[in-house]
Amino acid sequence: MTSPDEYTPEIPLDSWTIDDLDVITTEDIRLPLHESVLVELAARIRRIAPATVTVTTEATPPELRVTGANSTPILSIEIAVDTGFMPPLVPAPHYWRIGLLPLAVAVYVKLPTGEYELTDRSTREIRVTEPFALYLPLPELWTRGSDLR
Repeated sequence: MTSPDEYTPEIPLDSWTIDDLDVITTEDIRLPLHESVLVELAARIRRIAPATVTVTTEATPPELRVTGANSTPILSIEIAVDTGFMPPLVPAPHYWRIGLLPLAVAVYVKLPTGEYELTDRSTREIRVTEPFALYLPLPELWTRGSDLR
């Protein structure tokens, strides 16, 4: 196993091992990476979303929620180590899972059956038209205070 000083995360989407977990520290994942991603995503979504929606973030677990009238969930975004599917903590018609190792996004839509279907996965950008149009190159998520920009 390589030492943490020599470790360069080049982990394929949905692929990691116990050895990878040994070199990931809480500081690497939670601060400032999750915070940086959440702050940037919230700012971008607030700029483009209709005034009738509310954007909220939670630090633990790191997530962003967009709700509409009567606090109805529209979009759940969760920040994780990878983009492997896990049901969202707050079910919503649209669900994005952003992985940090490597930086990637998986975009899901909730089917009438209640299951989620993967509609896009990218290591380059978020490009969606629902629940609102957004184009965001993923490197732009590494903002103020990020050590891995």
